[in-house]
Parts: sequence; structure tokens; C-alpha cells
Amino acid sequence: MEAGTPIQCRTEADALRWIDKVQTGTLSAVGGQAVKMTVDEDAGEYGEPDYLASAGNVPETLGD
Repeated sequence: MEAGTPIQCRTEADALRWIDKVQTGTLSAVGGQAVKMTVDEDAGEYGEPDYLASAGNVPETLGD
């Protein structure tokens, strides 16, 4: 199994809806994780990820 392209959601609620669709089978995805993190692209700074939810078959992460 290989990771797919990350999907950027506008809000935390949108990300959780995406996870719900994976859980219910509405989306044809093997699995997914909703992750929130602060990003400052101009400064090249990335905060620590906050794992919100996961569904389906996803590899184990440090946030689990």
C-alpha cells in the first residue's frame, strides 16, 4: 500500500466529513487520516501534526 496525494481541507469540519465518507464507504478510499497543523509557507515553518481522526486501513503513525 502506498500513500495517496494529501487532500487539503479548508476547515477541521471538512476534514472530519471526509473521514466520515471513508468510514461509510461513500468515498472509494482504502483509508485516510485527518491531520491539523499550522503552516507558514512564506517562512517555511511547519507545526507538529495534530491527528484528529482516521478511518480504514492506514499505516501506523507517531500520532497513534
